Parts: sequence; structure tokens; C-alpha cells
Amino acid sequence: MSAFAAFRKLSRSTPELPSYSSPFPNNTLSSNVKLGARNAIFADSSILIGLNPGDYVTASGTYTLKIVKGSALINSLHNIDSEQTYNVITNANEPLPVISGVDNPTPKDSILPSFPTVIEIQNYDTGIQQIGRIQEQVKGLYLDKPDSQYTFDVKEEGDNDTEGIRIDQSAFKAVTEVGNRLTNKSEVVLVAGAAFSGKLTMAHLLLNYITINSPVAFLDLDPNSGRFSPPGCLSLSVQSQPCFGVFIPNGELKGKTLYYGHNSLTALPTYFMKCVRELKDYYESKLLKHPLIVNTPPGIKGLGRELLSQISALFKTSVLVYLSQNGSPEVESFEDDFEVQDNPDDEVIADLTHNTLYKVHATRKKPRFLNYAHEIALLQYFHRIESKYDFSFLVELPPQMVSYSRGDPHGVPHVVSLHQSIQKLSKENVEEYLEASVVALCSVDLPLHLASKTYPQIITTNDFVNLSHDMICLCIVHLISKDGHYLVYLPRNSSVTLRLREETSKKRSLAFVRGDFGIPSGEFLAPHFEGRSIPYLVPEPLSKVGGVWNVRKNLGRKNQR
Repeated sequence: MSAFAAFRKLSRSTPELPSYSSPFPNNTLSSNVKLGARNAIFADSSILIGLNPGDYVTASGTYTLKIVKGSALINSLHNIDSEQTYNVITNANEPLPVISGVDNPTPKDSILPSFPTVIEIQNYDTGIQQIGRIQEQVKGLYLDKPDSQYTFDVKEEGDNDTEGIRIDQSAFKAVTEVGNRLTNKSEVVLVAGAAFSGKLTMAHLLLNYITINSPVAFLDLDPNSGRFSPPGCLSLSVQSQPCFGVFIPNGELKGKTLYYGHNSLTALPTYFMKCVRELKDYYESKLLKHPLIVNTPPGIKGLGRELLSQISALFKTSVLVYLSQNGSPEVESFEDDFEVQDNPDDEVIADLTHNTLYKVHATRKKPRFLNYAHEIALLQYFHRIESKYDFSFLVELPPQMVSYSRGDPHGVPHVVSLHQSIQKLSKENVEEYLEASVVALCSVDLPLHLASKTYPQIITTNDFVNLSHDMICLCIVHLISKDGHYLVYLPRNSSVTLRLREETSKKRSLAFVRGDFGIPSGEFLAPHFEGRSIPYLVPEPLSKVGGVWNVRKNLGRKNQR
């Protein structure tokens, strides 16, 4: 331990609680029951399953879970009573929820009378399993069995191809103690740890534990997760109900979302911390009545560690839940000099402000589809329609026309660059910079001295860092036409329309903010299209440039046709 870290550790009052066993993959399991006539009823669109205390079952796919009789435990932690229902979505990147039977009074004339717990797993078709239709590399992420009568697959004893989460007694104690502390409305819990340590899973467990009974504020500061925030964003939201399996936001939550636009915190650290402070101010002014869970970015070395220290000090953290990597088992190989040697737990924790520490030992494991995390998040974002998904190719639909004229009350006259090296762009450069890119549509408080007479107007990173903004939605810029319009693809959700109406009524300026995110390649390199003719598609064969397909050359401009 460095002398500085040792001094900081001794200078703080930090009562350390015992280290608890991990609720993550080193304690995974599958089902321990076999389905048959004695314990299961197979219907056309659902399966009823009887469970005794000590029985547990997992299921992959998408389904609605209903407790028909008695009560059940999910992940050995969340008690669910009779007649409660939850929609569950699972994928190959995350362990499956584990449903356990408990001891309940058993009416003799009830369904499956010899079992105190009866659950029903029902079909729940969202269309999300079709994601591989666009991006071939992510086939298998979601269960897709078109010939099956069920949208789910119940795992039986002996099925070893999947993993479920089980919380043992010591991990149960850690989660429940932290969760119960958050009933104090002024309490803030910060969840931190190395990459792939289960940090986000722990934050999700805490969220579910609290929202069984009351709402909680959730601050997601990891722009890479794409789970609690849109891709590339930092967000503060109020969650009011548990979500078992993959977290899918409902799009109707109170809060604030800011666009960071990069994978790495080191790209724009000053701007990152500016966003963190802005979200903190919003929490203290609007949501202080709710307890707060802070999901930090997975950085415990170098600049990431320094930013983590600043975040913990900024929020004056009450409780720190730290996912320890020291001495933890690994499901797969990591570099020998990973955080373990260079950043021991004691040194990292000594840099973090907190009153109470919970250190949880976790197994490190990379998600199966890690290399396509951003593509997955973007595809799910743009192809969601309310609570369903439509994975038709975006270019099968005509883009929407958006003016960049300053006089149009619904126009987007400003372009923000989140690249420090770009200080000035000509009109031709703007087209090259924006076309065929993912941008954030934001409302911005623009001072008069930054106003311009020519549009679209470029706002540099240095200027944007000092401006207040709200993200309305992500969008894809198809092209910039010569008659003063963008052609863009927007999310097809009613919440986006509502947000646009709200922000334009505030008389704020609208801007497209460009970061580092690109369009998923499958959108424009599809092997075939179905249905009617595709708009804006050049029919001539593509030529290779340096052995690589030039995707943008496949997008013809309307005013050139």
C-alpha cells in the first residue's frame, strides 16, 4: 500500500464488515427438478410447475412468471406472493433467475395439491429474439425456437448449458442489510468494482430488493452498460418495480439523461465529471425523497480510479459495496497484471469516501457476446416499439425529414462535436462528419454569444462542456440534403414524441451531438431485404476500397436521384 493511501485509510472512520460470499457465477446452478405428470401441467401456451421447499427451477427465453399458489423465492432473495406476475426476459450474457419453492399451507383441493408452491410460466412474445435477423453475429443471444409452441425453455435437472444465480445465506445478509439501510431516504449506496466482477448485477439485485416495497433512484454512470441507460449515456431514473432477468427500461420513468458519447472515461474526463455533477444536482433538487443507488463505471486503476474517488466524495457516500477482485476465482483467463496486483482492495477502498463498507468477493467472467455489446444495445434501442421489438431493417422505412434552419421551431440548427481535436468544420465537413452516424438529439441552453448566422452551426467540445443539456433521444443521421434538411431515423416510441414536444415548448435550442458510436453494420450490410422496395438504396454493386466495403457509398441521396 502506498504511504498516501495508508494515510487516507487511517484518517477515516471506516468500520469494515465481514467479507461475504459472492451471489455471482461461482454459485450458479440450474434446475434440480424433472418435469413430469406428477409436478407439471403442460398447456398450449404455458407450463404449470409444482415446487417443494428446496426445489428450484430456471427458464431461458421470454416469459411471464405467475405465482398460482403459495409464494416463491426468486434468486433466494425476493419473496413473491400468490397472483403476482412479472415479465421476464433472459439472454446468454446474464445468468438466469432462479425460482425456488417455499413452505406454504397447501389446500387439498388446489391445483397440484401435493406442492405448496405452484408457478405458471406463460408465453411472452416481445420479438426481441429476432435481433439476429439484422446482426448475424448475435444470433443465440436470445432464445429463438420458431418451431416451438413456447417462447421459453424450462431447464431440468441435468441441463448444464445454462447458469442461474443463487444467493447463499452470507450474500443474502449483505444484500438485505444494504437494502434495508436504504429505507433511510437520505442514504446513498455506491456500488464499485473492477470490470466483469458482477458490479452491475449487484446493483440490480439491490434495486430489485428495494423496489419490491418502494421506489428507488438509480444513477447509472457506466456509459458502456447499455442496460439502465441508452448506449453512451449517463442517466438518473426512478425505478418503482423489480425487473427479473435482463433489465428493460419502460421509457416512462422520471429522471434525467445526459449524453457522454464515448466508451472510455479517459476520452473526456472533465466533461464526464460535469455530467455527474449535473445529475447529482438534479437528484438533490427533484428526487431527494428517494434513496439512491449509484452504479459506478468499472474503473479502479489510473484515471478511472481517480474519477471513482471524486464520485464517492461528491456524493458523500453512506454505504460502499465493493466487488473485490483479490483472491477471487476466475471463469476465464485475465491478464496477470490486471487490477489484482497493481490495485489491491485496501488501496482502492482507502481512496473512496464512505461510512460503511461491504466487501463482496466475486467471480470475474466476461459476457458471451461482449464484443458486440454496443451493437446489441443500439439495435434494441432503435427497434423497440413501446414494449415490443420490430427487427425490420431501418432502411426498409423512409427516414424522417428534420430542418436545420434556425427559423424552424422544430429544426435542429446546431451540431456538437464531442471530439477535442475538431474545432471547426465547413459545411462540406459537417456532412462528412454526421452522415451515417449515431448522434444524440439534445436540447441545449445556448447563450447569445455562441449564436451564428450560418447553419448548421458547429459547437465545439470546449464550449459544450460549459452548457446545460438534456438528451431527448438517440437518432441515426442518414444524410444531409442540400435543401436545408437532415434525413434521420428516430426511435419509434411515443415517449420520444412526448419528449420532443416538451423540449420544443421550452424554447431551448436543439442540437445533434456526435460522439464515438457507429451504426451496427448489420443495418446496411444485410444479405437481403423483404417486402417493398427500399428507399434511398443505390442499386449498383458495391466496390471495395482497400478490401473493405464502404458502407456510406451504398446510401444514395434523395436529391441526387
